[in-house]
Amino acid sequence: MNKKGIEVSMGFIVTMIIVITAFGFGLVLIFKFADQKDELAGSISEDSKRSITQMLEVRGDRVAIPFQTIEVQKGKTAFLNIGVMNVLSDRDYKVSVSSKMIDQNNGRYIATGGTAFKSCGTQCIVFTNAGAVKDGPDYYKIAEVKTTIKEKASNVFTFPIVTKNAEKGTYNLEVDVSYDGESGFTEYDVTHTVKVVVN
Repeated sequence: MNKKGIEVSMGFIVTMIIVITAFGFGLVLIFKFADQKDELAGSISEDSKRSITQMLEVRGDRVAIPFQTIEVQKGKTAFLNIGVMNVLSDRDYKVSVSSKMIDQNNGRYIATGGTAFKSCGTQCIVFTNAGAVKDGPDYYKIAEVKTTIKEKASNVFTFPIVTKNAEKGTYNLEVDVSYDGESGFTEYDVTHTVKVVVN
């Protein structure tokens, strides 16, 4: 009887250890997914919103990019926010982000579109050495988003910058905004350059 009681107690202890371990792994997974969700949810800060509103509504800019240099730690995600004010009638607008390789011979990673970060499709800027769509000599179109903006309204385009595979260094991104005119998409503003510094 005493032996049977010890066996039952040992079985109970083993079961409790397994349950506690499984519960711990479950908590770790929940926190991991919550962190990723929070990272994406925080894509536009209050400072960025204020800066974009100031540039579009007070200064009268057509295109507003609050930060010309974006610093990000390798492995983290940063965000490129671009505000567009429509001064025309209701139109479709397209924001394209391109990258020029710094040096073709040193094996630097280039920024490409979203296959490595599928949750946001063509809206992502991912640093990888995978192929990209060539858009002229040494230029690569890496992200593009289209949307309709009503007359005298604005829209903020947000592009996540995923640096998991990035080499440390400075990367130049070129931002072009165009609208759908009578003969296709027409340039809406000058090309803007944004530097991404991966630390």
